[in-house]
Amino acid sequence: MPVAARNKRVAYAIIAVFGGVIAYAALALRTTDDPQIIAKLRCAAKSVALHQQVFAQTEAGEPFPAFQDELEARVNRLHRFVRGLTQSNDRHSVAYRPIMIAEEAARDAAVAENAEGYVRGTWAEVQACDTLHNGDLPA
Repeated sequence: MPVAARNKRVAYAIIAVFGGVIAYAALALRTTDDPQIIAKLRCAAKSVALHQQVFAQTEAGEPFPAFQDELEARVNRLHRFVRGLTQSNDRHSVAYRPIMIAEEAARDAAVAENAEGYVRGTWAEVQACDTLHNGDLPA
């Protein structure tokens, strides 16, 4: 076998190995394995779903809830966390969409039964999980 052909095969083999390593890193290592980050993503999704419900209720003519300003602050803080994961291409960012879809489905089912109960109960959960992950809101 000529030297040029052998060098060509070696070069292709090296490229294939590097391509395989890159593909493995891109696909297999993008797992969502940090339970603390997943819990914070669930909290963010829950806050967004609650915010959507409160907005829908106010659009329907109901008054703003007393906790509207605090809800906005918590939603914005949690949304900054999610946006930071997405912009940094963190491997956990791929988990947010399915979590959000599941939370919206749960919200729809709960609202069909008792909309006011959903808002009160979820507000308490959002306060608890946001405080757990981020601490109290600044005064």
